[in-house]
Amino acid sequence: MDRQVGSCRFEGATIFVTGNGGSVATAPPFATDIGKGASFGRSVRFRVIALTDSMLTITAYANDVGYEVVFAEQLRSLAESGDVLVTISGSGTSPTIVRVIEAAQRIGLDVVSVAGCIWLFAIQRRSRSWRATTTLRSNPSSF
Repeated sequence: MDRQVGSCRFEGATIFVTGNGGSVATAPPFATDIGKGASFGRSVRFRVIALTDSMLTITAYANDVGYEVVFAEQLRSLAESGDVLVTISGSGTSPTIVRVIEAAQRIGLDVVSVAGCIWLFAIQRRSRSWRATTTLRSNPSSF
């Protein structure tokens, strides 16, 4: 995750952050910590956007198209190849998360997925399947 997210500052890439369920509340502070906390006072800054922040956009897509595309459609409008998507999800299998990962991979983004409660790495570089480039995952029942 350090490589994908950390290199964005110097490459001018944008980091897009999203989550589903309770993780919708985790995405904005994560984006703020990177955008403000890791950028303030530095000449080269991170560009980061939480796709969870615009309720107007989310509800417009949910109402007119379908809830499963609320993040994917935003990403299609904003992202460019070389950007990074960070998803945060308890299971990682929500239709909103699967669809945004599929959109990210079609555009050419690296994807970092945070799933579960404790993070473990499983790296898969730009697969054509819906899996993330980097998955941070754990099994809560193993505690």
